[in-house]
Amino acid sequence: MIAYMMSDEVQQIMSRRGRLPIVKDEKAKSEFGTGIEGLKDKNLKAFFMDTVAKPAPSTIYDTIAKTTMVQKSIRGIAVDGKDVNTALRESEDDINKQIEADKAAKK
Repeated sequence: MIAYMMSDEVQQIMSRRGRLPIVKDEKAKSEFGTGIEGLKDKNLKAFFMDTVAKPAPSTIYDTIAKTTMVQKSIRGIAVDGKDVNTALRESEDDINKQIEADKAAKK
């Protein structure tokens, strides 16, 4: 099934229907959106001009930030009913305090 879905033929069909192809087949890219009436006379080649940037490198403090965001911000918004800006500001303060404490502990 996976091989069939990845085949150039299926990718071309999906591309004509407006789904971005996941293979490097140039024919699939060139046929993007051709089956959709509203996309005629549009510069559809622009979808394929950009390249995806490499992800930002991880730091030793990413775990602190991710854990705090999940435990404090999301909980604060979903459970405690805080507004988004307040929850994010409080999480940022907590993250900065934890990073400073971690740096001080390593000295």
